[in-house]
Amino acid sequence: MADRIVLHVGPHKTGSTALQHMFATNRRVLARYGIHYPITGLDGAAHQDVARACWGKDSSLLLDLANEMAEHDTVFISSELISALDMKGLERLRSAFGETRVEIIYVIRRLPNLLASHWRELIKHGQKLSFEEYLENAVVDTGRPNLVPPLPMLHLDRLCRFFGSDTLRILCYDARNSEVENYGQDFVDDIFGIGHEDVFRTKQLNTTAQDWQVELGRHMNILGNTTLNYPQRLNLRKKLFERIADDMLDWMPGFAAQYDAAVPITLSDQTDWIAQEQEAVAQTYGSHFVDPVESYLAPTEQQIRQLPLGMLSPQLRSDISFLFNELAANLDPFPPTG
Repeated sequence: MADRIVLHVGPHKTGSTALQHMFATNRRVLARYGIHYPITGLDGAAHQDVARACWGKDSSLLLDLANEMAEHDTVFISSELISALDMKGLERLRSAFGETRVEIIYVIRRLPNLLASHWRELIKHGQKLSFEEYLENAVVDTGRPNLVPPLPMLHLDRLCRFFGSDTLRILCYDARNSEVENYGQDFVDDIFGIGHEDVFRTKQLNTTAQDWQVELGRHMNILGNTTLNYPQRLNLRKKLFERIADDMLDWMPGFAAQYDAAVPITLSDQTDWIAQEQEAVAQTYGSHFVDPVESYLAPTEQQIRQLPLGMLSPQLRSDISFLFNELAANLDPFPPTG
């Protein structure tokens, strides 16, 4: 088994995709410094299959990972799905690592920004739930961890229970600004002390849609054909945003104006349960922050607007359904997801 395992656990919407693409592209560069980024468990650029194996009790993949790690001194694993593992899943992961010391790298983000971004991402992946329904999942067990808001106290408590808190390091997304090129360099430098390499510069990979476009996507999820598989649903949302960028249909400005007139839901650092959550993180885990804790507690506000389906005219619903069918007719049966 390796002498050192560094586990980057996300969570979602904290710049993980850009980092993982940089890690996978530069496996050989990492190897020059004695850092191994395993092949086993990779789904694209991230080790998502490692987390899925812990969910699904796939002992063969975890055994293959252990065998691969045994040939290297320092191993680096990255998957934002790990932060969402339940107790049993984390126990399986801890067992797969044996007695090796595991360092946990957790990237934290101000909750109003994190929750708004995570919900928008779920819509782009084909979900239909409103923002209110999404927030309710924080306190209601839906049995679907992918739909649960990523609350840091739950993540950190579980991770520290199985891996200990002495090796926990918390990086603040808001302090680092993941959209700049040196995000990857700073990350690798803080963890391994080698961030000076230009190859560790990161690029923003996920596309950013306007808020009204996300809401249009949500209504397409509600009104559209539900027989599409997951890769098709993801590709359809991508085609929607490309279509809007190329050519706004006649009815879209009206939809956008109606969206802008809706009363927003305001989420801020002063919202009671968010203030309590962030303060609990600062008090319990503040000593593990690499960046100033104040960068996490800084004032932040997000406004989310929603258009209930009943507020849309029959003609507008018909226009949305027609657009869905038009885009879906040209989808590949199994499009690439990478």
